[in-house]
Amino acid sequence: MDPVYFQSSLILASSVSFFVGVLLLWFKSTNREAGNLLSFAFLLLSYPIFLTYLVSTGFIEVVPHLYRTGYVAMILFVPVSYLYVRSLFSQVKLSKKDLWHGLPALLYLLDFLPFFLLTGEEKMQALNSGEAGSTILMFAESRFLPAGGYLTLKYLIQGIYWMLQASILFRYVHNQKQQVLAKNRVLLIWVGVFLFCQLTVFMPPLPFLGEAFREYQYLVYLFMTGSLCTLSAVSLFLFPEILYGIQELPHRASLISKQSRPNVENAKDRYLSKAKIQELSDLVHDHFEQHQPYLKLQYSLSQMSGELGVPAQYLSAAINECDQVNFNDFLNRYRIQYCLEKLQEDRFSYQKIDWIAEQCGFNNRNTFTQAFKKVTGMSPSAYIKKVKAL
Repeated sequence: MDPVYFQSSLILASSVSFFVGVLLLWFKSTNREAGNLLSFAFLLLSYPIFLTYLVSTGFIEVVPHLYRTGYVAMILFVPVSYLYVRSLFSQVKLSKKDLWHGLPALLYLLDFLPFFLLTGEEKMQALNSGEAGSTILMFAESRFLPAGGYLTLKYLIQGIYWMLQASILFRYVHNQKQQVLAKNRVLLIWVGVFLFCQLTVFMPPLPFLGEAFREYQYLVYLFMTGSLCTLSAVSLFLFPEILYGIQELPHRASLISKQSRPNVENAKDRYLSKAKIQELSDLVHDHFEQHQPYLKLQYSLSQMSGELGVPAQYLSAAINECDQVNFNDFLNRYRIQYCLEKLQEDRFSYQKIDWIAEQCGFNNRNTFTQAFKKVTGMSPSAYIKKVKAL
């Protein structure tokens, strides 16, 4: 029977990982894809730890069909962690091509499909006889690989993906300006901690090193689960700014630059050609960037129409088509981008929220807060605290 402290640590680590994974699904950040991948990584981590708990306590007899399924989650954890780090530091989005990262897990499922199709009673017979239990890591009964093949494959996959993650982090730190690195210091430290914790998955099964190491295996496994689950998860709660992703140096055109605006493909207004709509869109952006009319209180579409000498409906059509938002959201984007830039100044960041809102063109605090959250994913007060902490 395994020590009680070991069993307790397993159920605690599994519960913490599962709780964090579920919590991240509800968290709204500016990089939603990265948040979802991190959530999936913690959920994957919680499953094999939970199955280890069931085997350790003997409760696996209640759900024998789950036996051996934990390896799928274990072999997917590091690739998903890699995709999370890639999503944080690059513009590469998930695509169908990324499905190939699941090929090792698919190989395992196909290899052990006959075992998975056994009845619960047959699986328990194999487990109690030692035929399955004694080869939980070596998988001697594999149809495709020799004894120890999956253990070798696990370490190979984990090593490759760990180095890929470290390479992404290193290139980002090496290529970015010091101002950007300082702004993202907490996030960079956490990713480093996350990678360090992943090193524990390379720990070999100690009994394979000899009987002299067997007595230490529970303490080592306790460290492995504790570092990955507890340290990583607790860090997310202590430093919630980690979840907001990379913060670039703000400038007014960062979210709405001409280069990032989509090409006009579906001009809805039959009186305007695609070229004309694009021309009007460029006119609006140039006007906003040069004259900053968005800082005026109660600035309206009709006012902009008068300033540019273009019918309001044409300007509205251009904004809708090229920026995929209505005029109010378009206006608020510029206002919030201006606010983010000014908040880097001490004179601005130490003012009251109401004053800041008025300086950025908002009529009241509530409208300002809603627009700020919509653009940045956090409240003005939370963002200001973050700025002051840097």
